[in-house]
Amino acid sequence: MAPVFRNSFVFAMLALVLFFTDLYAYFFIGSYLLTGILALYATTVARQFSPVPIIYLLAFSTLESFFFYGYAALQFIITIPALVIAMRLRTAFYNPTVFSSFLILSMLLVQSTIIETYLLNMPFSPAFTISKLCINLILTIMISLKY
Repeated sequence: MAPVFRNSFVFAMLALVLFFTDLYAYFFIGSYLLTGILALYATTVARQFSPVPIIYLLAFSTLESFFFYGYAALQFIITIPALVIAMRLRTAFYNPTVFSSFLILSMLLVQSTIIETYLLNMPFSPAFTISKLCINLILTIMISLKY
């Protein structure tokens, strides 16, 4: 399969834009509603297993986790199992857009229920979780259809 991003400069700029967009949304809205790096990670993992883009995205995800929660390695709870699931199930899904949507929804559900509710003792809000899922699903589909 052809690589998702033919130019590594375009990938790096897209990752930087999504990283700063996530930070902007967090610091001005006050909640972790937009997860552009996780959406790009789900799209990249669903389509290819090139280690360099995955390492870049894991580094950005670690920085986001440090800025948002104060713990750097907290995102590894959802990103590493998503990578293993993607390695196992990538051939079972014909359409990578559906598979990346499945990955982002499962990662965000685990993040909202296990990480934020049980590990960080943050209150669980179903309305916030549903809006977070919808926004990030639309973002993942947009990224996945473009690349």
